[in-house]
Amino acid sequence: MSELPAGTVTFLFSDIEGSTRLAQEVGDAFPGLIVEHQTIVRSEIGARGGIELGTEGDSFFVVFPSALSAVSAALDVQRRLQAETDFKVRMGLHSGEAAVRGGSYYGLEVHRAARIAAAGHGGQVLISNATMALVSQQLPEGTIATDLGEHMLKDLASPEHLYQLTATGLPAEFPVLRTLEPEHHNIPPAPTPLVGRRGQLGELAELVGAKKLITLTGPGGVGKTRLALQLGLESQAKFVDGVWLVQLATIADPKHVVHEIAIALNVQVTSSADVVATVAESLGPKELLLILDNFEQVIDAAPDIATLLTKARGLHMIVTSRERLNVIGEQQWEVPPLTTPEPAAEISADDLDGYEATLLFLQQARAVKPSFRPTDDDARFIADVCNRLDGIPLAIELAASRLRMMTPAALSSRIDDRLAILTGGSRNLPDRQQTLRAAIDWSYQLLELDERTMLADLSVFRGGRSLEAIEAVCGPDLDGSALDAVASLVDKSLVREESSPGGESRFVMMESIHDFATERLDESGRTTELRQRHAEYFTTLATQGITLGATRHVNTEHINTLNLEVENLRHSLRWLFDSGQDEAGARVVSGVAEAWGFESHLQDVAEWARRALVNENDLTDATRALLYDRLGLATFLQSDLIAARSWWQKAHDLYAQIGDHDGVSYSLINIAASYLGDMDGYEVAIDMLERGLGGLRASSDGFDDTQPLIVRGELHRVAGDFDAARSAYEEGLAKARTAGAQRRQIVLLVNLGTLAQHRNDPGHALELISESIVIARASGSAAWTATGIRYAAPPITDLGYPEDGARLLGAAQRWEQRLNVIHQPNDVEVVERGRQTVAAGLSADDLERLMAEGAQMTLDEAVDLATRDRATREV
Repeated sequence: MSELPAGTVTFLFSDIEGSTRLAQEVGDAFPGLIVEHQTIVRSEIGARGGIELGTEGDSFFVVFPSALSAVSAALDVQRRLQAETDFKVRMGLHSGEAAVRGGSYYGLEVHRAARIAAAGHGGQVLISNATMALVSQQLPEGTIATDLGEHMLKDLASPEHLYQLTATGLPAEFPVLRTLEPEHHNIPPAPTPLVGRRGQLGELAELVGAKKLITLTGPGGVGKTRLALQLGLESQAKFVDGVWLVQLATIADPKHVVHEIAIALNVQVTSSADVVATVAESLGPKELLLILDNFEQVIDAAPDIATLLTKARGLHMIVTSRERLNVIGEQQWEVPPLTTPEPAAEISADDLDGYEATLLFLQQARAVKPSFRPTDDDARFIADVCNRLDGIPLAIELAASRLRMMTPAALSSRIDDRLAILTGGSRNLPDRQQTLRAAIDWSYQLLELDERTMLADLSVFRGGRSLEAIEAVCGPDLDGSALDAVASLVDKSLVREESSPGGESRFVMMESIHDFATERLDESGRTTELRQRHAEYFTTLATQGITLGATRHVNTEHINTLNLEVENLRHSLRWLFDSGQDEAGARVVSGVAEAWGFESHLQDVAEWARRALVNENDLTDATRALLYDRLGLATFLQSDLIAARSWWQKAHDLYAQIGDHDGVSYSLINIAASYLGDMDGYEVAIDMLERGLGGLRASSDGFDDTQPLIVRGELHRVAGDFDAARSAYEEGLAKARTAGAQRRQIVLLVNLGTLAQHRNDPGHALELISESIVIARASGSAAWTATGIRYAAPPITDLGYPEDGARLLGAAQRWEQRLNVIHQPNDVEVVERGRQTVAAGLSADDLERLMAEGAQMTLDEAVDLATRDRATREV
């Protein structure tokens, strides 16, 4: 081996991504491929003066006396690997001084280089800030260094500032780095790299931490959200308790803002609590950063934000809004447009990468037309388009999407004409607001009549739209088909198609486009007609087959739909009550109550039911009785059994008054359930239950009595008669299976599982509870999935897997808080006993550590851990 260089050196680590999978795929050919890989790497590092220090399998450890030589060698290796092989090799470089011992280097700088490499992906070259400082003024020709910000690396106490090197012919887009940040934020991966903004990010980085509240303002489409998310990612090292995004785009009521913050931070809030005080107390001295996105529509929540910031001394916020919050201590920061060439500048195709706006245009153009390669003539027209759109990202993306059908020259011509017409916008709007409006209006003017009508009509929805809803609400206004009109809007980037959890298509609009479409609808004079049609559609949806929810079997698909359409249903309820249609509004509340209650939208049910009762004398007696029943259900699920009994008693009395015998019977069963927290009333409860059940069986053919059987089982269980409880549960489960009542099956399987655990049969308990988890997840019930995970933890612990049990307990606790799951008083003892079972075999420190690990799991990861074959689980 050559004499090792001393002083400041540069280390390079590399390995093949997915080498184990590749070895399995190619079998006996793998050793020959590794030799080919090693030959290429050794050739290029040797040519640049590198010294190979170690080779283990598919990895290399190399030292270079020069940082520039190391960077050049890394890029040369990547070029040859891409041209000659299918290998995807990740590389990490770091410069520093390290001790030499036994013919190699040791110390923190070596570990740092190895961790940098481990953070990357196949084909990616990452370098440290130290290496960047040495090569920044002499990068090889055609090389681009992208600043990725600071990242926490495994086993290193302080964050490392990383850069990504790319060069002509090499890939430039990779997934998020494999660093520790996912444990400390909930920011989703960006679909495309951030274009430009490095100067603004540097300026804002100095404000983050120094200012409690930074408000990024600017017109819709200027890039406030994208900038805020990148700023949050790059600020993680300043906040030991993480960076958390709260998306407010679908929240219309300012009172719900702090509730959304509580959900994001896993803070449990009861219906009667002071939400601001509860969240502030929960945060205490925690050092964390909140990003509140799209605040303009809930601007009246600004005082609550100010109070939170005052009471939680470690809390900092970045807010995106079209207007400032106007509270003390706020630092407003106007988000500028992207940089553009000077209007009269001579520009070639090679110059387009040098400006943020034109670079974004190219990125979007290639997304819709991968073969697009601009000529020098094209470059002039592209620069003109970006200048005419004032560098607004949304406007540029909309314009670039037209390259499917138009040349840059034709695009420039159309943009010119359109902006000339729209220069006389309202004087009370900012210039950039007019510019964005012009860009969207330009796309709007290119639409056919049906497409324009559809775009305007779609604005009546909130939180997404199904094709069925679009056809019903918007279809009557069209000459052609609703499907064709929507498909065309998707193609033209004005509407985005997404998949619902059930796999059906849903159609969403960017907020700025939604606002523009709302204006077009208002101008048409059809807003009232569309709001009414929208409300009628969702009234029909909510009230399909409406009966008393506590005893009917509700179709799983229908429940999922009602939960998916929460925002549209809320929007409909506001219209119905604001326009004096209280009877219809009351029936919508009644129709959604069980579905929303099952998924913990309890506050919604209670609030809307009380709103419906404001003018209760105007309601029919039948509707009023149904509302009393729903309020009983909501308060029961919120664990207020006394209030639930009162509401159900009122329902009972009104049903008796109007001669609804089934209603009386249902109410007796419900009142019986309200005694689950009061065993002094056990005999009364059993009597009421049997009277109600007998009445229904006598009067109703094919009556689904699984819910009364659940109540019977619970009453017996709480009273200590476990055999009777088991008998009731098993009878109910058999009937629920026959009826295909998945929600009932979930509850009964969990109940039978807890009884099996109670009689020391953890194997059978886990079998039952695992089945409940599988059904809950498949049916779309996140709340009951989390509950099942909690109940799976004790039997898994008793079967010899205490660490898995603790992880599951941590996962369940996190997801139940996030989903606002409330345990009934009759379940509290079981929950506590389960926690004690999990904790018994672990030290306090181990329990805390393992639960913290579980709290980082996705719901699907926790499901996998709870339901996997125990034989494959590591002990």
